[in-house]
Amino acid sequence: VFTQDALFKDPFNEVTGQAAIRQVFEHMFRVTEVPRFKVTDAMEAGDDAFLRWVFTCSARRRELVVAGVSHIRFAGDGRVLRHVDYWDPTDGLYDRLPLLGGLLRWLRRRLAA
Repeated sequence: VFTQDALFKDPFNEVTGQAAIRQVFEHMFRVTEVPRFKVTDAMEAGDDAFLRWVFTCSARRRELVVAGVSHIRFAGDGRVLRHVDYWDPTDGLYDRLPLLGGLLRWLRRRLAA
């Protein structure tokens, strides 16, 4: 699916090459239970595609729901050359961390209009 020198990037990873990309996905399957992506919208423009999705899984007995968008660029042979995921790790993920979560919630309240 990916070219040999494909790039994968998300808020936690930026890797190049099929082996490194495979490791990212293998790690996801190791640390989560029942990971699922549901694509809710898609758009294509030339060699680029944009997918809006919702990711759900269980991790440490807690359900996690994350909404995001992927920008995928295809090589001439149809394989993925670049896959960049855009999502907010503070939305539900960082919030669950004991100290950081409290700080983020406090900051959001202070910055809200």
